[in-house]
Amino acid sequence: MKFTLTKPKAVASPALAAAGAPSGAAAAGGAAAIAMPSSRRQARAESTVSETKPVKDARSTASRKPPRAPRQPKGALRIGGEPRVDLLPPEVRVERFGAVKVRRAWFGVVGVVALVAIATGGASLYASHAKSDLSNAQAQTSALSVEQQKYVAVRTAQEKVSLYRAAQSVAGSTDVDWSTYLGTIQATFPAGVTTTNLTISSASPLSSFAQASTPLQGVRVATVTFTATSQKLPSVPTWLDALKALPGYVDASAGSVTSTASAGDTAGSTASSGGYTVDVTLHLNQDIFSKLYTTEGK
Repeated sequence: MKFTLTKPKAVASPALAAAGAPSGAAAAGGAAAIAMPSSRRQARAESTVSETKPVKDARSTASRKPPRAPRQPKGALRIGGEPRVDLLPPEVRVERFGAVKVRRAWFGVVGVVALVAIATGGASLYASHAKSDLSNAQAQTSALSVEQQKYVAVRTAQEKVSLYRAAQSVAGSTDVDWSTYLGTIQATFPAGVTTTNLTISSASPLSSFAQASTPLQGVRVATVTFTATSQKLPSVPTWLDALKALPGYVDASAGSVTSTASAGDTAGSTASSGGYTVDVTLHLNQDIFSKLYTTEGK
C-alpha cells in the first residue's frame, strides 16, 4: 500500500488579515491617507508606460506551454497529494504478463508457419520447373534418336572406314619403299659395280625383327645382303664408308674379296669374263619406313 501526500499552499484571506490586526488597520488607514497622492502619481505613470509599450501577439502568448512541474525522485513521499491504493492481486499481474508472453509466442509460431509455407511453395515451384525442363529434355532426346535412325547407314559406313584405316595403319607400319632404297644403295658404289644375289629380310606387323646377340649393336628392323661385283680390285673400306650416308643405316660388314678370273689369266690382269666379288651385309633401323599409311590425313 502506497500513500502520496502533497504540501498545501497557504492562502492569505482578506478577512483573516483584517481580523488578525485591528490596530494595524487604523495605522494603515492613516498611512493610506497620507500616501494617496503618491499612489495616484504612480498610477498615472504606469498608464503612460503601458500606452507606449507594444501589444504582444496573442498567438505567441497562447502558444507558450505552461511550465512543467519538477520531477519527483522515484520513491519520494508526496505529502498532501491524492491518496491512491493498488489493491490488484499479484496473481492478476502475473496472469497478464503470461498472456503477453503467450501472445508473443503465438505470433512467433504464426511467423514460422508462414516462412515454412513460403519455403514449401518455393520448393514446389522449383520442382515443377525442374520437372518441366526434364520433360522437355527427354522429348528432345527422343526426337534426336528418331533423327539418328535416318543415318544408320552413314554411321555404319563411317565405322567401316575407320576400321579399314586402322587396319591399313597397322599393316603399313613396316612398309619400306625398297625400289627407291635399293637404287640409293647402288648409287653409293663406283661406276662399273653391280649388285647380285640380293636378299632382304625385314620386320612385319605381326612379328618383331630378330636382334643381334652381340652387345653394343644398334636396334635393327631390316637386313639387306647382296654381292657386289667389280671388274677392278675393289676398295672395300671406301665402299663401307659410303654406305653410312644411307637413311636408317646401323652398320655394314663385308666378306672376303673373291676373284672370278679364269685359270688362264695371268696374275694382276683381268679377263673379259672375270672380276672380283664381295658379299656385303647391311643392317637398317626404323628410319627406312615410308610411313605412307600411318601419316595423319592419309
